[in-house]
Amino acid sequence: MKQDMLPTLMAAVGVDDIKEQLLNGYTAGDTTYNVHIDGYNFLPYLTSLGGPDSEVVTPREEFFYLTDGGFPSALRFEDWKLVFSEMQGEGFDVWFDPYVNLRGPRIINLVKPISGRASLNIHFVNSVEELPQAVAEVQRVTNNTVLIEAYLPGREFCISVCGYIQQFALLCGTVLIPLNPP
Repeated sequence: MKQDMLPTLMAAVGVDDIKEQLLNGYTAGDTTYNVHIDGYNFLPYLTSLGGPDSEVVTPREEFFYLTDGGFPSALRFEDWKLVFSEMQGEGFDVWFDPYVNLRGPRIINLVKPISGRASLNIHFVNSVEELPQAVAEVQRVTNNTVLIEAYLPGREFCISVCGYIQQFALLCGTVLIPLNPP
């Protein structure tokens, strides 16, 4: 996130309190800068050698999503996302169609419990044998490449939209499954 680059890069060169300095008045040459920066120092997070169970966590609990015009469209806080407006066009139409303001926020839990169900065009299966049929269904509905992931510590696999028309679905760390076998 671009707003986190200044605090992170300054920490990398030894200035780990640039946010506070700028807020309280930082003097460079003949000019004093009083600026509020929304960014966070991600250096400890980026340089940690821990894996998914590491004690080092991202310093950002919230993120504000803005449209290209600068209007708020969603808010993420911890494991939750509130969507206020969304692009409903498909493919390149998202660049031409207007944002649609929702009558109330769409509330999404970004971390699903095991056996939970997800949002649009995301399917869960309980065995590798069920993957080809689920992949074919997602590809049929969305005409996109899909990403297949082992889901949390359970036996499920999550099949989700990954990108635009491709020849293969990706099975992370295992095999490629042809979407349109010859």
